[in-house]
Amino acid sequence: MNISPVISVSSFFKYIFSNYNSSENFFKSDDIKLGYARSAIVLAVKSLSSHYNIKAPVLWVPSLICDTVPLYISNFGIQIRYYQIDNFFNPISQSLNEICDDHFFLLVHYNGFVKDIDYLKKIIPSSCHVINDFAHSAPIDYILSDSISFGSASCFGLRKILPLYDGAFLRISNNVKLNLCNIDNSTLTRVSKRSIPGRAFWKMFLQHLIGLLRFNRKYKNFNSRHFITLSNNDIIYSFDPCSKINFLSNLLVTKSHLYVSQYKRQFNYRLYYSKLRNLDCLDIPFSPSENSNPWVFLFFHHNADAIIRKLNNIWNIPATYFPDVHISTSNFLSDTELTMYSNSIALPVHQDVSIKEIEFTCNILISILSDCHS
Repeated sequence: MNISPVISVSSFFKYIFSNYNSSENFFKSDDIKLGYARSAIVLAVKSLSSHYNIKAPVLWVPSLICDTVPLYISNFGIQIRYYQIDNFFNPISQSLNEICDDHFFLLVHYNGFVKDIDYLKKIIPSSCHVINDFAHSAPIDYILSDSISFGSASCFGLRKILPLYDGAFLRISNNVKLNLCNIDNSTLTRVSKRSIPGRAFWKMFLQHLIGLLRFNRKYKNFNSRHFITLSNNDIIYSFDPCSKINFLSNLLVTKSHLYVSQYKRQFNYRLYYSKLRNLDCLDIPFSPSENSNPWVFLFFHHNADAIIRKLNNIWNIPATYFPDVHISTSNFLSDTELTMYSNSIALPVHQDVSIKEIEFTCNILISILSDCHS
């Protein structure tokens, strides 16, 4: 699952020309900055395989996952196997019985909420190598910690929580050498230098900017701000080479107020939660937590498709999307996971969404739900 990153136009340029610099506190000396979190997962598996002399690495991933992840990772000689999750996004212990010594386990911290590590230590075999997947988001305190609290490596996605075209980084155990030579050179063409956003990026940038300027004129009485989408559907990047973060994204990372961003996301999430939690027809899997950096406000409803269509027709909130997960993982999804996917609705909580926009969206949603049950 993925969300198209968004940011207001004014904030985009404010970040670029800001004098603030957070890079000294954000990255550790051994972190490697990459274009996408899936590249960080590949580098983690390959480096740990070299360190522990694992010839044929096997990576366990949750079956409810964006198809681009297993499609991409399997291109690097890594065998993919699937485990199942429950409706609270926790691994189901019965699906972990076939994990063997020296297998790799991708622990996805869905939606920017850190998992209960004490519980997971009881069900995940201690002989496997855990890789934390924070591609959705990660609490800033966790990012800024001096070590990896659980597992052998952590992969962080930055473009879901900051206004970036791309951006991720890998943090690996201190005693493991990052071994880029383990990846086929033909797929590593850009890892030695930062990529520069090409013509497709700038064309997409201008298209979204023009479209949203037109939208703002149509809804000028609402005083909506201009939003741009800095990335298209992830399927475009499924087979992108392992590249370092591009120069523009790297600049924006160093100029982002991380704690302010997290505070606003937590505040926006709590605002949605306070207005929607008492609706019996909604199932909200994540409760507000100080130990979180929410990615979206996610909830389930049995008539999700109809609700999403009505939301889009009435109010063009900064777009969220869930790419198709049924290409390569459908045979492994449980009935619970299929229901979760089919019933998912996500609302934006990013730092550029205003209180007025959230309240407006909640009122529309409540009205739609009332009509559905009348």
